[in-house]
Amino acid sequence: MATLRLAARRIPQQTFAARSISTSSSSSSRLRTGIYTTAFAVGAGLFAVYYFDARSAIHRYLITPAVRYALDAETGHRLAVRVLGSGLGPTDPVPDDARLRTEIWGEVLSSPIGIAAGFDKDGEAIDGLLDLGFSWVEIGSVTPKPQVPFPPSYDYLVVTSVQPGNPKPRVFHLPEDAALINRYGFPSQGHSAVLARLTTRLPAFLPDEPQSASLRKNKLLAVNLGKNKTSDLKSPEDFVIGVKTFAPHVDALVINVSSPNTPGLRGLQKRELLEDLLKSVTQARDEATAAESSRKPKLLLKISPDLSEVEIEDIADTILANGAIDGVIVSNTTVQRPASLKSPLKGEL
Repeated sequence: MATLRLAARRIPQQTFAARSISTSSSSSSRLRTGIYTTAFAVGAGLFAVYYFDARSAIHRYLITPAVRYALDAETGHRLAVRVLGSGLGPTDPVPDDARLRTEIWGEVLSSPIGIAAGFDKDGEAIDGLLDLGFSWVEIGSVTPKPQVPFPPSYDYLVVTSVQPGNPKPRVFHLPEDAALINRYGFPSQGHSAVLARLTTRLPAFLPDEPQSASLRKNKLLAVNLGKNKTSDLKSPEDFVIGVKTFAPHVDALVINVSSPNTPGLRGLQKRELLEDLLKSVTQARDEATAAESSRKPKLLLKISPDLSEVEIEDIADTILANGAIDGVIVSNTTVQRPASLKSPLKGEL
């Protein structure tokens, strides 16, 4: 009987001890969880602060190397466009120094640095690029008809057997030479898709009554126009259609006759064909903006870097004779491969 009483007295003590151990373990677990959660939140917050600052070194030394390591060049390019187009890209939080202000065609730009056509081919990331700090964004090249066998909503990041433009691989990093080779071949969603994006931006900026087509102060927007591969190479019609389509919506139109990735396109730089082309696009620009001459975009000609001295002189004479071309962009992609290149991919064309 005494033994039973002793056992009965010990049971509550053992239960109390078990509860103490359980309570202590639970408290420790909650403490660890709290520490981990706090550390994660602080880390994520710091990462976000550095990530959204376009001037942060995290992009040069961490994010960009990681993307290049994990993805091929074209997929990395598409990812960058998608991120910038989503509104989740980094931005430049510091206004450009006043000493960088540049005047062109009577317009004052915040800096002389812009981004050329080829990065944002279909106008998906215009505002993301302006937020990065570029004072000039040139989208394209844009062709009249789509040169992609799928609708504009198609996700370029998805691996598919259907290839827009030239076959993959068609973009190559040459890290040993700090260079890049591309042969995209004008993959374009076409005029309609790009025009829809330009007009979709308007409502968000209308109250500000912007003076430039970029819809941003001290910024300009340009569209680079190209030809469809199936079009008559000697005809200026594709460029005329592009000028009429985009003239009311941009600050500048770039006539691209210099891409080496569209067979025969560079032939339009010859004097006879160029004279007809420049006359046609000038007339189209004037007709498209006749009702609102203050919105008349500038006309630019983009030329090849592989021209001979004679060809350069012919182009210069033709431009001067036309009298309505506002500038020349020098230059497009070269087909030359210097012997000094070190990368194993230097032979890609």
